[in-house]
Amino acid sequence: MIRIKDFIKRAGIPGQAELARTLGVSNKTVSMWATGKRTPTFKVCRRLLEMGMTVEELFGKPYRSSAATRSDMDE
Repeated sequence: MIRIKDFIKRAGIPGQAELARTLGVSNKTVSMWATGKRTPTFKVCRRLLEMGMTVEELFGKPYRSSAATRSDMDE
């Protein structure tokens, strides 16, 4: 589930409606992302990351890089 509320607060965005306007989607769509009922498209995910959303906020869990995984495999 995307951590929309965390991102909105951290980024200083006035609310979900403003984020929706910025992304060109409906407020209901943003709400559905926040509740896990829908997932944003790749294009929207990319835009959120460009706006400063962290990978953890986008995917809702800590991100483990492929570099870390690769080094783990070498051991």
